[in-house]
Amino acid sequence: MPIGAAANTAASAAHSVGKQKGQVYFSNMLVIFGLGTLGVSFFAIAVLASDRDRVLATIAAVIGWFGAFCGAVVNVLIGFNLAAAATARAPSTAAQILVSGNTAAVAKVFFIGYLAGIPVATILTGIALWRSQTVPRWLPVLFAVGLIIAALAPPGIRRSRPSADGARTRSAGDPDRPGCRAK
Repeated sequence: MPIGAAANTAASAAHSVGKQKGQVYFSNMLVIFGLGTLGVSFFAIAVLASDRDRVLATIAAVIGWFGAFCGAVVNVLIGFNLAAAATARAPSTAAQILVSGNTAAVAKVFFIGYLAGIPVATILTGIALWRSQTVPRWLPVLFAVGLIIAALAPPGIRRSRPSADGARTRSAGDPDRPGCRAK
């Protein structure tokens, strides 16, 4: 995507966040605290592994902590900067800063660490717990499958309401959403 098109997309995103920047800050704080807790929990779960699998569980914990740390940094880069750009006096300049910050090599390293670290750590932790047989067999499977499904779930809660025919539709009256008309 050319920089101009990316800047237009970033400007559009910043504009849509403008009225909800408090919610964006709050939701990003929840994600950051959740990732911090996840990073620590990988170490707590590693203690459950038997002596035979303790090395694998510790490696998984280090990878998981690094992935969670990278995720927190990525969420600050994207979420907080987007909310800050929403208040900028020159939206085109703010959009260019967002694009350059989020496409920098360092940002890509953190993003890859986030996307690769947590799934790899989850799978390794599941393997270590499964092999150690110190927990019921269903627990490592539930942990690995549940965490991977949670990671793949779309962010946020979509505001929708049921229509007369049972289909889900967008809330009427939200002028910032396409297809919605104000009451």
